[in-house]
This record gives sequence, structure tokens and C-alpha cells, in this order.
Amino acid sequence: MHLRSSVLGVWLILGVVLACGVSCSSSDKPGVSPTPEGGAAGESHTGGSQSAAGTGGRPAGGGGGTVEPNGGAAGEELIAGSGGVAGEAGEAGSGGAAGEQLAAGSGGKGGSAGSAGAAGSGTAAGLGKLSAAWQNTCALKADGSAACWGYNSSRQLGTGSNSDYASPFPLPLPEQVSSVAAGETQTCAVGVSGTLYCSGAVVGTHQAVSGLSAVKSVVVNALQICALRETGHVFCLGNATATPVQVNGALGMALDNVVALAAGRFHNCALFGDGHVSCWGLNTSGQLGNGVVNSAELPNEASAVPVAGLYDVRTVVAGANYTCALVTDGTVRCWGGNGGVFGDGSLTPELFPVPVTVPGLSNVAALAGGESIVCAAATNGTVRCWGFGSMGNGQVNESQPTPKLVAGLNDVGALAAGFQHICALRKDGSLACWGSSQHGQLGLGDLYPRNTPEDLPGGAIWARP
Repeated sequence: MHLRSSVLGVWLILGVVLACGVSCSSSDKPGVSPTPEGGAAGESHTGGSQSAAGTGGRPAGGGGGTVEPNGGAAGEELIAGSGGVAGEAGEAGSGGAAGEQLAAGSGGKGGSAGSAGAAGSGTAAGLGKLSAAWQNTCALKADGSAACWGYNSSRQLGTGSNSDYASPFPLPLPEQVSSVAAGETQTCAVGVSGTLYCSGAVVGTHQAVSGLSAVKSVVVNALQICALRETGHVFCLGNATATPVQVNGALGMALDNVVALAAGRFHNCALFGDGHVSCWGLNTSGQLGNGVVNSAELPNEASAVPVAGLYDVRTVVAGANYTCALVTDGTVRCWGGNGGVFGDGSLTPELFPVPVTVPGLSNVAALAGGESIVCAAATNGTVRCWGFGSMGNGQVNESQPTPKLVAGLNDVGALAAGFQHICALRKDGSLACWGSSQHGQLGLGDLYPRNTPEDLPGGAIWARP
């Protein structure tokens, strides 16, 4: 492994650092297809220590129980409305209204998507409407309800059991939803009233999170839930903190004018209204982008540091131990560490603690980051992916060192990526997914992997990006 870095400045990092004892063992093996009778869903996990590069398996969480391929009991339906998703705005680049949803999902093992864009920023549409993390997926429907499917060991789907679900399960919430976020052991949604509801390891079963109001969007990593309020301030809970704690910047001042959030596995990032980005959390691979690689442990009350030399950002997404940004000129820049995610033709593990441009990409409108795979949708609706995972071209797992076109996929407006699965939301409201499905994360009603994109049943029932 070699380190390429350009130290652009010394950032003063103030914060409280919390020691981490996270399990990182996994019995999942890429490319192994479980049986539709349950397969890997009932596996158990043991504790371990987090590897330095942030790779490895998921934290210990118990077995996933049985899988209910056809969705099982539907449970309580959400309150539907005829007005579509609250806060939905126009097409990317139109200037939009406040509350416009960005396009892309963070993923990897624990990360999630769900951030809202700034008024008039021209941010791409979709984030908060589609989210994937680890082996879960969530999406908003056109009627204002939300549904999730996949891994459910912590009862994060709100089904009343820990059985995995291979078909979309409607989140049992008392109001319509404006933003949804999938996480490894937690699912969260923002109601149109600004109430934050979460279910899983941190909060319980679809409970309203106390101490927060006027929430605009939410993201979830492996340990934390982070909420963006309408005021532009960020609060996080979890990681041994049961109540929301405000996130500060490097000089101890509260983050302000934040318009979007992204979550990796053990790090988070905030996009500001002026187009710059700050990140906080684990930085063992340079995923904070401040020119430094260090072994700092996970913070409790976080202190965010600015990403070096990065401006005019429209969308930020995060993978397990890397981060990528879509810039207003339609190009993509990534930083951190992982073989292949930089799209530069190399699959050798590399560390880039400052942003580098992904070669060969232009006119990008939407972006998603998974465990070790990045996908980008162009303004014409075509999709390219690179890194390691399912590229949608006939193999469940493959190594792709440069961006490669996903055959037969068009009119895509938003993307989300998890561990080894990707979903694409078309502009007409139809949804297609591909990759691994050992926990039902594709939402296709079974546990069989798909080598190419396959549409979810029901047609154009999802909220348009």
C-alpha cells in the first residue's frame, strides 16, 4: 500500500474521542448465493476488533432469523396522501426549493443516505427518497409512505420480528414521510411534521426521537444517527450517547448552514450551503479528507474538519472508508482508501487523504457510494460503476478499476449502494436493483442474486427523483 498525500494545511481538531470496541467479523462471503429457504439469514456474529482500514464484517448483532420472501404480514400501513412527497422539488439544476432531495446513497456497512439539498443550489434530485446500507434498502413511495427491506436482525424494519424481508415492508408510521435512511442496525425516517422516527438498535421500534424537532433529513452509520435540522445545525445520537449531541466544527463552533449529510461506516460528512464539506469520525484511511491519515478513535461529541481544497460541491456520499463528492461542473472527486474506488485504473489498495478527480467522468447528475463500489448517473440517465462489487453486467462480483457502463439501464435519476447491491431510481418512479440478495436486500421477493438490473414489482410506484 502506498500513500499519496498533499498536505494542504494543518487543521485544528477539537473533540471528545471515544474508544471503540466494534465487532468486525463476518461470515458472509462475496459471491455465495444463499438458498431461498433462508440461507445466510439465520447466521450469528461474534465480537471482534475494528481493522485499521475500516474493512471487515459487520458488528455483532445476532442472527437475522428467518426470511419472509413474500413480505409476510404487511403490518400497519402509513397514512397516505395525494400530494406526493412533501418537500419534493424540481429537476436537478433548476434551482429547486428548499427541501429538494439530493441524489445518491451512501452505503457500505452501516452508512445510509437521506440528506436534503439547499434552495437554489442546483443539487441533484433523489437523496432521502432512496437509501441503501450494508444489506438493507429503503425508499419513499409516490403516495408519501416509505418501505424498507432486507437485513432485520435488530428489528430495524419495524416488522415486529427480527426476520429478514425480501419484499418492501411499509414502515408503520403515523404520518407521511419526507426522507428515509437505511442503516446496518437502524432505520430512520423524517415525517412531514419534522419529527424523526427510528427503529432498531439505538432507539427501539419506530419511536419518535425525543429532543429533536424541525428535522429536515437523517443519515445513519454503523453506530450513530445524525439529523439535519431546518436551522442548518446537525445533531447525532448513538455511539454511547442516548440523547442528541450537536456537532461542532474544528474551532468548537456549532456547524451552521449545513444543507446535506452523508454517512460512511464510522464517519460522517456535512455539505454546506456555500459548497464546501466537513467530515468527522474515523480517519484511518484518510476518509475525512483533511490531508491526514491517523488512527484517531471514534468521537462521541464530534468535531468536524474541513475537506482540503474542495469547493462547489453538489452532493457528498460516503462508503466504508472513503468519501466522494459530485462537483457543480459534473465531475467526481474521491478521497480516503480502498482499492478501485478512485477509478484510476488501479485495484491496489491506495490512500488519498485529499480529494482526487475520478478520470473519465463528466455530466454526472447523481452519485452513490457502497462498501467498495461507486456508481454515477449521468444527466442522460445512463449509469457507470467502478470498484469492487456487482457492476450489473452479468457477474455478481467483479473488479472494475475504471467507470464502466451498466448495460440496459437508462433514465436514472437517483442511486443507492450497500455492501454488494445497488438500486437505481428512474425518473418515472420505477426502481431496479441488482447484486447480492442473501438477506432480501434487492426487494424482489427472494434471496437469489441478480447479475443485471431487475425492476421491483409494482412499476412506477416510487417517489420520483
